[in-house]
Amino acid sequence: MFCWIASIAIFGYLGRAPMNQEEPIIKLTPTGNDRPPARGPVRLDQIHKQHYPNHARQGQIATVTLRVVEEEAKPAKPVELPTSPAPVQRHRAFDGKSQEYNIDEIMRPSSHDPDAIENTWTTQAKNLPAGMVAVICFCVLLSATAIVLLIRRNHHVEDAQKSVKRNVITNVETEVRTAELLVKSIQRTIRQYYLAPTIEEKLRYVRHPEETRAMMEQYYAKHPIESKKCDLITSFTFFTQGDRNFWRVLAIQKNQKREWIFLEQISETEVRIDWETHVHYQPMPWSEYTQKRPLRALDFRISLYPTPYYVGEFVDESRWASYRVTAEGYDEVLFGYVIRNSEEHRIIEAALEKQSPFVIATLMIPSDSKVKHAVVIQKIVSDSYIRADAPKSSSP
Repeated sequence: MFCWIASIAIFGYLGRAPMNQEEPIIKLTPTGNDRPPARGPVRLDQIHKQHYPNHARQGQIATVTLRVVEEEAKPAKPVELPTSPAPVQRHRAFDGKSQEYNIDEIMRPSSHDPDAIENTWTTQAKNLPAGMVAVICFCVLLSATAIVLLIRRNHHVEDAQKSVKRNVITNVETEVRTAELLVKSIQRTIRQYYLAPTIEEKLRYVRHPEETRAMMEQYYAKHPIESKKCDLITSFTFFTQGDRNFWRVLAIQKNQKREWIFLEQISETEVRIDWETHVHYQPMPWSEYTQKRPLRALDFRISLYPTPYYVGEFVDESRWASYRVTAEGYDEVLFGYVIRNSEEHRIIEAALEKQSPFVIATLMIPSDSKVKHAVVIQKIVSDSYIRADAPKSSSP
């Protein structure tokens, strides 16, 4: 690449040069690798003095005009390449390292077999140790055995799952049929119980018929039996009392009277009505009991509520626990006392914690008691209005 210097005009007070005088030509040499040796710097004032001595003596400065003339570059000498490369040492065998070859060496025919290395490698690879072959065969055999066992196990699991599904479906169908039969049995028992015109007929549908007979005769002597027709039976609720299963059902009569009926389930499809809770049986009217105060022990269905009422022989709070005693359908109130921390006391407190103050309790009026409205709670027969076991002869 050549560097050129543009024309430079120098203005000064040098005077005018003769018009016919030829201006000197300054030649610039291109720069590059082939340029001649550099000369010293050229000063314009020296050039002017050489070519214009008169003007220099007179103190006049003439305008110098520079022209750049391109000098033809000399042709470069051709570079001679060697006709044949220097001999390269050949490798007779592959030593495992990569080699760099030029074009001539690649194109030159070689007497070396290019497949010799691959043939040797494959021959060596085929010669596996006997122990390795045995290990591979053992692994293959073990994998095949595991696959076979897994397939058999999956078949057994599928069979077991199918069997379980069949059993579940069968059990569900059985339970559904049993439930349908149980509902029909409950409805039939209640309707026939309401329609029964005599005690003998009603005893066929109640719990503990032998123990209940005497109570039914006493009750129906004052309350004659009336045959009733039940139109609707609904609101089935299951619960347990002790180790027994019970159902609570709402019976709606033809005159729209509603009554809750409690039934004990004695088998999968058989039930019996709890007659005592149906008629809310008491051994005697609660008002009569509070007035006459009989001295014998009687079982009553009562409600208990804690109270701080301690009087007479029950003034010692460390020995007695006091409760307000009422009966359903009556306004009369008694105060019952139970020995503190006894079994009866614990049963009452447990029932109150469940917000269920309804119990069957054996009440006793002391013969020497000076407190008119006080009774002693001798025993808790049941922590609800339903008996788990059959009533005794002295029961209500």
